[in-house]
Amino acid sequence: MSIRLNLNGRVHTLSAHKLRPDLVLTVDGRQRTIASPPPAGALTGVAYVDGAPMRFQRAQDRGRVWVRVNGRTYVITVDDPFAGGEASRGGDDVRAPMPGGVIEVHCAIGDSVQAGDPLLTIESMKLQTTLRAPRDGVIQEISAGVGQTFEKDAALIRLAPVDREA
Repeated sequence: MSIRLNLNGRVHTLSAHKLRPDLVLTVDGRQRTIASPPPAGALTGVAYVDGAPMRFQRAQDRGRVWVRVNGRTYVITVDDPFAGGEASRGGDDVRAPMPGGVIEVHCAIGDSVQAGDPLLTIESMKLQTTLRAPRDGVIQEISAGVGQTFEKDAALIRLAPVDREA
């Protein structure tokens, strides 16, 4: 499985091939080996990428990760395949990526939200996924509440544009 990373505005495709003893990735078609990868969630450390030491610091907020590597800072976001249909393409509807049920609603009609804010937590096949706002907006409609089920691609939340005049 590959994921798409947005690194300072440039999209890269990344896939993992091997996890132990070294992490082997393909990034934009180029294979990279990371020896002694830092533990998941490490905020600082050293990783050896293709034999070269890379000192890093990491911080995370609202779906963005800031990484400082060897004196340069990068902002990383992940294109989440579970973020929901039309919403992930900037539409007004946040759609269900798969059939399931609503576990928790994190917003109310009339709430202003920013891109990346959690809107709903859903469950499908015992996997919980948080659907997030694809863009800034105002919650106009919530089509499913806690305990309700839905089908794949169902519009669960509708966003209206933010009223900049108010």
